Amino acid sequence: MSLFKWSNSYASYPNEIYLNILEYIAPTSARLTLERLKTFTNLCLVCRFFGNICLPRVFEHVEFSEFNDITSLAIRGSPTSRGMTLCQHIADKEPLALALAPYVKTCHLKYWFLSQEGSPELRVLSQMYLTAVAQMKNIRELGIFYSNVKIAHWDVITTLESLQELCFDSCNFSENPADLNPAKKVKVPCLKVLRCLWELTIHLRPLTAAFAHTCNGYDE
Repeated sequence: MSLFKWSNSYASYPNEIYLNILEYIAPTSARLTLERLKTFTNLCLVCRFFGNICLPRVFEHVEFSEFNDITSLAIRGSPTSRGMTLCQHIADKEPLALALAPYVKTCHLKYWFLSQEGSPELRVLSQMYLTAVAQMKNIRELGIFYSNVKIAHWDVITTLESLQELCFDSCNFSENPADLNPAKKVKVPCLKVLRCLWELTIHLRPLTAAFAHTCNGYDE
């Protein structure tokens, strides 16, 4: 799928040439290192042609951290992380952001304990992230760490039909998802539950898993 319309200055060469070069720089089978992420981000700025090739790689893996993003907003007054920027543009229904959303393969939500009892700004930001994740239909791995898991999370999780791995680590399940529509169930081939204090049967009712690694409390 083409993300941009571009001039013919670069399109005169077969796309395969550029794809082979980029594959040599950073194989698609591996996650981009920080150095390669910077390289691909800079390539996106060269022209729309390279942006069309590199942007999907830049946003393959995104992370939303309450602590980092709230700090960024407080200090800079604007989003600085890739994930936060993408979510804000998805919330604004910008076409490019909506086109990029299906390319996200891995998503991590971290340190969202404050969103349950926090300020209205925190709750709005949390809802913005969940709304954006719902647009990322091809997420294969979703990790939720040090967070309050609420009904809104389950509503989003059960829409991710491409999900291959779901991990809860050090989470508090503050709301019971048992009343969700049974039709919303999703099969997760790999489910990991680490260092969580909860009633496992009740909270996993919306999910079925071929393989489950569960560990309650704080012993792995």
